[in-house]
Amino acid sequence: MYDIIYIENIEGMIIMNQINENNRLVKNKLMKYLLIDFVIGVATFGLVILYSTDYTYIGTMDALFVSGAVIFTFGWMIFVTNKGLFDLTSYGIKQ
Repeated sequence: MYDIIYIENIEGMIIMNQINENNRLVKNKLMKYLLIDFVIGVATFGLVILYSTDYTYIGTMDALFVSGAVIFTFGWMIFVTNKGLFDLTSYGIKQ
């Protein structure tokens, strides 16, 4: 009787350890992607502000808007591609 409970507890602990490791991996992967996204956003902001050569408040806001719009657009395209949202509409073109 005690052996079965002990084995179930060990299996439960192993499963909980695996769940914690998976959550840690997901959090690490998310942080990595957020860091990459932040670096791309800062680089885009810098390039837009240098291209426009408008260093006023309005120029800074324009550069911030453009870099945010570019990041949002690329993120949306990746999301649509991964989820296959337009597969049905492009099926007729591929034939």
